[in-house]
Amino acid sequence: IAALAILPLVILWVGSGSGAAVAIVAYAAFFPILINTISGVKRIEPSLMRAALTMGLAPLTRMRVVLLPAALPSILVGMRIGLGIAWTAIIAAELAVGAKSGSSGGIGQMMFVFYAYSINLNGMVVCMIAVGIVAFALDRILRAALAFAVPWSQP
Repeated sequence: IAALAILPLVILWVGSGSGAAVAIVAYAAFFPILINTISGVKRIEPSLMRAALTMGLAPLTRMRVVLLPAALPSILVGMRIGLGIAWTAIIAAELAVGAKSGSSGGIGQMMFVFYAYSINLNGMVVCMIAVGIVAFALDRILRAALAFAVPWSQP
């Protein structure tokens, strides 16, 4: 189920504060990371695991030395995808919740205020550009982390 589809339930259960935002972000990012992690583990060459078993490595050592390094590229790609989905979900959730009196929200809430109260098109466009710039910067940071953490998977 899409993160925005469960937004009303999250607001009912957690409220419309930062708890709801954290829940939506966690939910939105969870499944891409999980699916990529499972995919990365499934793509590990069986010969690597057999070699680790032949050497008599303990299960935790096998996980740390063989499984994690082999699956890490897929896990980090899942994190990139999850970050993009979570970023979209949090902006949309802030737009859906709207402006609460006396609260300082994020960019999505600011866009809602520009639309609902003053119809300030310039402010909305600036917010849209800011959303794009932040998303681009976050993706570049994660790509640099990917290149640093798993240099063996880079082309």
